[in-house]
Amino acid sequence: PTGLVQAFEIALENVGEAGTETIDGREGTRYEADYDIAKLVETFPESDRERFEQRLAPLEGTEMALEVVVDADGLMRHAVFDMGPMLPEGASFVATLEFSAFGEPVRIQAPDPRDVRTLREFRREAAAQPG
Repeated sequence: PTGLVQAFEIALENVGEAGTETIDGREGTRYEADYDIAKLVETFPESDRERFEQRLAPLEGTEMALEVVVDADGLMRHAVFDMGPMLPEGASFVATLEFSAFGEPVRIQAPDPRDVRTLREFRREAAAQPG
């Protein structure tokens, strides 16, 4: 999450403390803020930036809501992104991320290739579903 925090430092606006919250037994400070998606894209690697700038140009100046909880060690434990302004009118999408087990060993097993989809494939399959 360190890179995510650094990226948002550039794009954040209207940052304010919004109380405390306990996550995994650790108390943290909850912050609420808005972020400008165009400023966030400026933090992307140059190889990706142009592609995203073109897609997100209509959203320039659009502020989206962000909530994070940061513990006493400065570790982000919780993040909520409201992506609604990026979607067609009436649609909503809120992503909630939880971070834990910092410093502990991690075992990652790649998924079976049959279970992996690109976003384009996922959209095509979702559009083909009835209802």
